[in-house]
Amino acid sequence: MRTILILVLLATFSSAACELTVEYRKARIKVRADIHQEYRNCDKAAKSDAYYKAVSICKAEGRGKNIAGGCFHIVGYELVTTKELTAHCEIFKPKNGDLDRYLEYYMEENSIQKCKPIEPKT
Repeated sequence: MRTILILVLLATFSSAACELTVEYRKARIKVRADIHQEYRNCDKAAKSDAYYKAVSICKAEGRGKNIAGGCFHIVGYELVTTKELTAHCEIFKPKNGDLDRYLEYYMEENSIQKCKPIEPKT
């Protein structure tokens, strides 16, 4: 088993005969942030909506009058976000392969090379 693992690792390292370019690494970070942005925005908006609705209900009930921080403080401790609260945001979650496809498209549009050849050390 150990021998097989070593052979697999050697084959993996020998097949990676290039060094990733700085532009490619930056593109990967940008693409990852871009592709998850819509889901994060939806998630944040849904949670903010629930929070401020709970604050307004708390104020209407008059519960935060004698507490430092008022209803904002109370709701911050009371409110528990659930999956049902953000279930509608699932449509924005990237599917398998979306990141790779978008990265390929971004690299092609911006003429970014993935690898630069490793120069042998002399």
